[in-house]
Amino acid sequence: MGDVPDSLPGPRPKFFFAPDRVAKRTADWGRDGFEGRLAEAWCPYLQWCEGWLEVIEGQGPQALADAYLDPLDGRIDPAKAHVLSLPR
Repeated sequence: MGDVPDSLPGPRPKFFFAPDRVAKRTADWGRDGFEGRLAEAWCPYLQWCEGWLEVIEGQGPQALADAYLDPLDGRIDPAKAHVLSLPR
């Protein structure tokens, strides 16, 4: 996290890495407990998104290219979100 002077007020900053937190909480609560809490936390967000966010599902190389290039080239409305799946 770089050098942080000890003279700053408050608690010392600590690096946060989401996958480490997921591993800790899964160990604390078990897989089912973690997944249940995650689903419960996501519900209000999903309800909020329902009225304005359009999900574009895709699979394969072209879908990946579109998901990457569309925002870079200004070809996608900010109210659209790509969700990509790996081929089965």
